[in-house]
Amino acid sequence: MSVTDRNNLGFDYESPAYRFGSLETQANNCLSVPIVYGKARAAGNKIWQSSGTTSFNALVCFAEGKITGFSDIRINDILINDSALNGCTYTAYLGDGVQQIDDRVPGDTQADKAELVGGLKYTAYLALRIKSGLKVANNYMDVSAVLQGKAVRIYTDTSAYTTVYSNNPIWCILDFLTCYNGCGLSHSNIDIQSFIDAASYCDEKINPVNATGTVSVTSGSSTVTGSGTKFKNEVKVGDQVTINGESKDVTEVSSDTALTVASNFSASASGQTMSIKDTRYTLNLILDTRKTRQDWLNEMLICCRGFLKYNGSKASITIEDDAASVQSFTQDDIIADSEVFWTTPKEQRCDIFKVRYMDPDNQYARAYAVAEADTFLNDPPIVQEIVALGVTSFKQASRLAWFYLNQANTCDKFFSFMTTKKALDRTPGDIIDLTSTFMGYVNKKMVIVSMNETQEGQIQLICREFNSALYADTLGSVAPVFNTVNLTDVLDTPDDVQNLASAQNLNSIILTWQPISNPIATYEIREGNSWNESRVVAKDLTGSSYTVLNIQKGTFKYWICAVNKYGNYSANPTLSTIVVSDIQEVNTILNENIFDDDLSAGTFVNCYGVYNRVALDSVDTWTSSGTWDDTGKDYAPDGYWGSEVESTGSYTTKVYDIGTNLTSIISVNYDLSSRDDASNIIVEWKYSEDNITWTDWQIFSQGSSTFRYYQFKITLNSPNNNYTAVSNFIVNIDVPDRDFYFEDQVISVAANGVTVNFDPAYANIPAVVANISDGTNGYCVVTSKTTSQATVKAYNNSGTAITAQVDIRVKGY
Repeated sequence: MSVTDRNNLGFDYESPAYRFGSLETQANNCLSVPIVYGKARAAGNKIWQSSGTTSFNALVCFAEGKITGFSDIRINDILINDSALNGCTYTAYLGDGVQQIDDRVPGDTQADKAELVGGLKYTAYLALRIKSGLKVANNYMDVSAVLQGKAVRIYTDTSAYTTVYSNNPIWCILDFLTCYNGCGLSHSNIDIQSFIDAASYCDEKINPVNATGTVSVTSGSSTVTGSGTKFKNEVKVGDQVTINGESKDVTEVSSDTALTVASNFSASASGQTMSIKDTRYTLNLILDTRKTRQDWLNEMLICCRGFLKYNGSKASITIEDDAASVQSFTQDDIIADSEVFWTTPKEQRCDIFKVRYMDPDNQYARAYAVAEADTFLNDPPIVQEIVALGVTSFKQASRLAWFYLNQANTCDKFFSFMTTKKALDRTPGDIIDLTSTFMGYVNKKMVIVSMNETQEGQIQLICREFNSALYADTLGSVAPVFNTVNLTDVLDTPDDVQNLASAQNLNSIILTWQPISNPIATYEIREGNSWNESRVVAKDLTGSSYTVLNIQKGTFKYWICAVNKYGNYSANPTLSTIVVSDIQEVNTILNENIFDDDLSAGTFVNCYGVYNRVALDSVDTWTSSGTWDDTGKDYAPDGYWGSEVESTGSYTTKVYDIGTNLTSIISVNYDLSSRDDASNIIVEWKYSEDNITWTDWQIFSQGSSTFRYYQFKITLNSPNNNYTAVSNFIVNIDVPDRDFYFEDQVISVAANGVTVNFDPAYANIPAVVANISDGTNGYCVVTSKTTSQATVKAYNNSGTAITAQVDIRVKGY
């Protein structure tokens, strides 16, 4: 169906590409087949899909062919080559008139396929093979792409042209005037020279500005490398850059520090300033709804300030510019009593002019370029707005806003007069100069806005004041700043957990991972040959680590998935394998709830201790003398009626002493009580060997440290000021066994034996075993031992003390 079909079929004519909301792939046989000029993003119209749940095929049509290409193809806003869409493939068809129907469509012959999907020879479409998964399904698939539109005629003179891609609005307008599904005019009815002149004006590079940072180029290369540059924000394809005296058109902007130009540089240069000029006018528009031809022409003309007119039975195009007068009219040329003067009423002028455009650098958001008068004429100010969906550049939109604002306010005088056939060669848009005794004008420039032929060959000219300052390509304002928020869909399947790692720490395994972006997701860890054939080790975990205690020897496979609040698991469990070949024994020297002690020995900040727990202070307390109301507040623990608590508080314990310096494994467990999931606690600790030199406060994590003294600081957080308390704060300290080996210790005096010392000392008296190592017949006896030393003597088989060499092993904690 043509985009210029004027029949009202009772359907909603809202544009699929430009309507409010995200792009959605349609499945509607009443939609227009779009025409695309320049570049535009579209979501297409799905005309066929095969059955199947695990995988399926589909055809999504986008535009009338032949277009120049597809890019940035996405399924459900995910790039089609992303690993999340593993197994999805596509073939692009540009609508070149000779293309075949894709092999994904069933049928023995092209005719068989055409019966199912139509001919498609002149339709730009994507044929897709989709593998179902968590990100796409046969009933959930939006396919979008950036289309590089039609190749159009570009004339170099009135008879010579090439047909290539262009987003120059003039060549796009010419194509629409002459194509079969546009206006259908013959090229012989077009004033080609006027289009050549207007296109040259649109293509002109203007407003040079210096880029941020410096750049370097290499002879024979078309790459520009930046240092401290912002290419993504400051440069776009089609701009002209000048570096070291060489001017080049930009063909690709890869990053903030890399771009490509159309031809190689002839000389190398580094640390250079780069000047940027942008193209005056471009057009990037998808014509995808049924409108009149005039409406679509207006959509395109407004992007370049152009207007069409007939001149000598041919259609021509004009862009108003600062040009010389084409004809002079004096008082002698003005028919007496025909002069009329008027001005634009104050209420029809505007104080603020806004141009709405599409911003491809910000997800094709609708943006505004705004121009404001220096002094407002009205209170409140009058705001006018035009929609220019074919404009995709802020600078272009800003220049248009400034032009229309100042044209309305500075060209507000109109003059009408009758003249003779002397004006027969004039057309609207021509600039004339006028001398009028009635108005006191002497060679004043005016623009003809309309002409009427009256009786007896007289011609009425209606003119508007001309202001040459309007054509300076001035920007109306600075570019808007877009606040882009990337929200995580908490209902969606959580992302896969990355970087799961496992490490043995004495008799435990510490598992760490990289948290996913969903802030309210939890984690589940399993151990076994696979996720489904495994036991649950822990669930409802938060943070990025977990410690598995009391491990055994063997090979262990740990799996982790993220889980959202609706019970959806990550698509792919993440695996970490660890081999435990040896386990160092540990000995618990402390396991107690330190909150059983007198809590007042510690320090409270915005919190209090009662009944073996620490809780945040209430902001206010109800007392017998307080004022009671009927707000129905809930009863809170500890005698506080519905009061809010402090948002944060801390409790610092007293200093604890374990009696001697030991290399120990320390761990804690506690219970957190709150009515608010947002509440949490942070546990910090510090330790010392001598109670003089201490470590800094640090976030507590289970591990091995050498210390005698230790202290905890517990910070309670309740961002919503709800009751929050911690209780049963249990500290566990394990001391691993230590082995000392003393080889070939010499007993030189049999009666004295040999004494070995242990440094550091053991916490308890260790086990000591000794054997003769030099081959002498006999045996060893440990005659004495303490936590810091042991004495061993050697005896022969008759029980007499002898000299010998002995090996001594000491084990304990």
